[in-house]
Amino acid sequence: MLKNLLYNAVPTAEALPSLRTLWCEAFGDDERFVDAFFSLMRPEDCVHTLSLRGRVVAALYALPCELRCGGRSLRVAYIYAVATAVEYRGRGIMRSLMGRVHEALCAEGYAAAVLLPSSPSLAAYYGSMGYRVCASRRKALLDASDARVADCSIERRDAIGGDAYEFVGRFFERRNAVVHSREVLEVNRVSCSLTGGGFFVAKSGEAIVAAAFLSIVGGRPLLLDIFSDSRGAQGALVGALCREFGVEALPLLVCDNSVVPPGSVSDNSSDGDEKNRTPFAMALPFVSDFPAVINCSLMLDK
Repeated sequence: MLKNLLYNAVPTAEALPSLRTLWCEAFGDDERFVDAFFSLMRPEDCVHTLSLRGRVVAALYALPCELRCGGRSLRVAYIYAVATAVEYRGRGIMRSLMGRVHEALCAEGYAAAVLLPSSPSLAAYYGSMGYRVCASRRKALLDASDARVADCSIERRDAIGGDAYEFVGRFFERRNAVVHSREVLEVNRVSCSLTGGGFFVAKSGEAIVAAAFLSIVGGRPLLLDIFSDSRGAQGALVGALCREFGVEALPLLVCDNSVVPPGSVSDNSSDGDEKNRTPFAMALPFVSDFPAVINCSLMLDK
């Protein structure tokens, strides 16, 4: 059957409805999220598919990003929403598609592909294709009690504006992190908002001095990331969010520049706020000097 599959990196307009159908079948996402993704990311610019008799049976999205580390800027493809139609799973179709995508990315000058496996079995599956763990994450606990809280105004943003993207982008560059496009961050904001959370900023005058992505998970708030140069501004934002969501402290996902092997858990914390550190992201390098460890904060796990 594999020889009858048609590979396409630029789907036709007629294929777009079947892409949405496959997405909803595979992931069961809120249609508002799917609408936002397809509107913001322009699938025709980033989707790779395999079709059989005119129907898309497998698809993935290779979102272009940058990795800035050690004074270098490397092109990285963020592999997202990897899906195969239910009746075609277990036949090697996705492995075939990913092989073709890897070849295309390498030919286009990408330094690596990066993804987030959503389960240990998927981590093993991607590991069999050469992916390796490149980032881990842990939970910390934040409150405003140990910081001089600055005088700031707090806003929930309905979009990632230019000022917010410029502010957040500075931190990605400092962290040796995957630098996301404004569109990917907007997808993050929509995802958070649909849970009852959102994207929040603290401002001093007209300047943003802190920002955070917050999602509601299991009925409780969870900070996906927070950005600030000022403990006072961060304290003001955390304090406001604690009051908003009726909690005394907020758990924060910290994407460390360290790794642990797949399937392992470490709790040898040097910080009282640190919880278990677990594998988070995986990379398939296409160049020999790609960093072994990178920061993959705010990558969507699908």
